[in-house]
Amino acid sequence: MVIYLMMNEGCISLKFLNQKPTSEKLQKYVQLFWVNRHDEMGVFGEKKPKLPPHGASNLIFNFGTAYAKKADGEGDVIQSHIKGPSLHYYEIHQEKKIDILGIAFKPYGLYAFTDFPMKQLVNQVIDIEKIDDFFVSLFEDLKEIEDDAKRMGHVEKALLGRLNEGKKHLDIVMSFVEIVGEQKGMIKAEDIAEQLHISLKTLERKCQAVLGLTPKNYIRTVRFNYALSIVRFHQDNRNWIEVATDCGYYDQSHFIREFKSFTGYSPEKYQTVRDLIGDFYLKM
Repeated sequence: MVIYLMMNEGCISLKFLNQKPTSEKLQKYVQLFWVNRHDEMGVFGEKKPKLPPHGASNLIFNFGTAYAKKADGEGDVIQSHIKGPSLHYYEIHQEKKIDILGIAFKPYGLYAFTDFPMKQLVNQVIDIEKIDDFFVSLFEDLKEIEDDAKRMGHVEKALLGRLNEGKKHLDIVMSFVEIVGEQKGMIKAEDIAEQLHISLKTLERKCQAVLGLTPKNYIRTVRFNYALSIVRFHQDNRNWIEVATDCGYYDQSHFIREFKSFTGYSPEKYQTVRDLIGDFYLKM
C-alpha cells in the first residue's frame, strides 16, 4: 500500500505497508508488522506526525537516520527502540531517510517476549539496547536483509522461537483486555474483576505486571481511542455532547477534560492538526 501525504507544496508518496503475522499463534500477541520508508529529506515538512495515546507497545527497528521524539515539550534522539503504552501523544521529528520496520504488539503482547518490567515502559521510548539483547541481535540480523517480506518473515520466526505463553498473569490479563475491548472502554475495573472472580487489588497487580498500566488507565486509553475514532473518522457532524454520551463520559466537560489531558488540544482544535501517520496508529 502507498499512502499519498498531502502537503502545501503538493503530493508526496510515502511507502506504508502493514500485514498481520502468518502464524495463528503469533496473531494472539502481535497486532501487525508495518513498514514505513521514504528516501527524501524533509518528507513531513512542517507537519510533524502525532502518535495518539495507546495501551500497547511498538517495537521499532530503524534502518534510516535517527530522529527526535517529543512529548510534553521535551525531546530525545532515538534510533531502534520500544515505544511503551502511553497516556499522552508523541510528536515525531524525522527529516532524513525513513526506513522502519515496526512490530505493533497487542496490549499484553510484548510481555510474552521479554522479562523487561512493563511498568518501566509506560510513557517512555527506550533504546532496544536497554531492553533486551534478543531485540539487539534481531536488529543486527535484519540489517543484512533488504526485502520487506523477508524481513517480516525473519522477525516472525524469531518471535515464535522466543514466545513464552506460560508467563505468570498472562491468561487473566488477556481476558481483561478482551472484555475492555468488547465494551469499548465503557466498563469499570471493579466489574471486570468480579467477572474474572478475583479482587480488584489482584487485577491491578496483574495488569501492571503485564500491561504496565493500571486497569483504570488502560480502560481510559481504550475509551479515549474509541472517542478519538469518532472525532477523526466520522463525518456525521455529531456534537460533542452526543460523542461524550456515546463514549460513556459523565458529560461534555468530562469528555473535553479527558481529551485535553491525552492530546493537549480541545476536540475542535485536534481536528485541524490530524495527520495520516497518527490515523494509521489509531487504527492499529
